[in-house]
Amino acid sequence: MKRFLVFLLSMLLVCGICTARVGTSFVSAEEDEGIRIPRSWVRSGVFLLRYAGFYSESVRFLSYAFEDVSHVTYGETSVLARKLSDSKQLREILEDALEQGLTEAEGVASFYDGSDLEYSIGAAGYTLRIEGNTAIFVLKDVYDFTEVREGGSISNILNNLGYEWQQNGTITPYTWMVKVVISLESRA
Repeated sequence: MKRFLVFLLSMLLVCGICTARVGTSFVSAEEDEGIRIPRSWVRSGVFLLRYAGFYSESVRFLSYAFEDVSHVTYGETSVLARKLSDSKQLREILEDALEQGLTEAEGVASFYDGSDLEYSIGAAGYTLRIEGNTAIFVLKDVYDFTEVREGGSISNILNNLGYEWQQNGTITPYTWMVKVVISLESRA
């Protein structure tokens, strides 16, 4: 069923790209303003992906951009917090801090590994505080698309589509944050 929904969404998006100029017999490069997919199609596609559980956090992040919100806070028991607490990236940051004897740290965590975290977050600023047997990360960022990327990777293609949608007002940037709590007793 999930594969069918993903296939159906893909076909809708391809049809939207190919038929965005219905009624126009000729468009010059100067007149073409980029990809135009009806907002309702995109919104329906996002909801289909959410229902299918396909890259759930990526779809959730994108759906908030359609909802015109200004800030989203994820709790420490959210699916996103759980995925981050299990991520190799935060575990490595935590291990480095512990090796250096730090109780506080800050920096940027990058998640460019092809996972749901890459497509939803990419990179985000973090603060880390270690209290007793608990490590507390707070990640914050702006969900937006600030550049057109070169290359034909899926990540770059989706980024460029997001950039186009943001430029034409289909989606709106917003800030987000999440608190991630990791027990030091349970770390591997």
